[in-house]
Amino acid sequence: MRAIIDGDLVIGFGLTVEGPEIPPDMIDVSIHRLRWDNDHLIDIKDHKTFYVDPMGNKHIAAGKDRQKFNCGWDEQIIKDGEWRLTTPSDIIYEEIKSECEKRIRKVMGAVEGQVTLVMLALVDKELAKKLAAIAVWIEQMRATSLELTEKVDHDYKQDGKWPAAPKGFDEMARRR
Repeated sequence: MRAIIDGDLVIGFGLTVEGPEIPPDMIDVSIHRLRWDNDHLIDIKDHKTFYVDPMGNKHIAAGKDRQKFNCGWDEQIIKDGEWRLTTPSDIIYEEIKSECEKRIRKVMGAVEGQVTLVMLALVDKELAKKLAAIAVWIEQMRATSLELTEKVDHDYKQDGKWPAAPKGFDEMARRR
């Protein structure tokens, strides 16, 4: 079995490809842990210094547009201006954001013709107050989303974790 090499990365294996022979003691090593050092294949499981390219690939050699970075080969990284280690809140952020948006759409979806409601609110003070309450609620939802992310709260789908929609919203939706 031979390794398919791209720079120092091992990107595949094959029997009939050109490339270095994979030593018997590395046959079972994950492709993600193998690198080519221009002489032989190495297992990077104990490496702690990498050079991360713009795509997030961890190289063992410096190169153009690569950021030197200290981490384990299997630690997740994220680009936030510079590459950094992924935190638990990074991992759960997208899930919580999606849950927040879903809950807002569920409430706002009850209102067809939201523009019409805004127009009616120009002449109806009570409706204007309710629309203002909805705007405040949406901001509270977004703030809650950030709090749940910071806490890495895996129970974020529970209704009690989120602010309740303003009272009378269903009536407002029907009133249009």
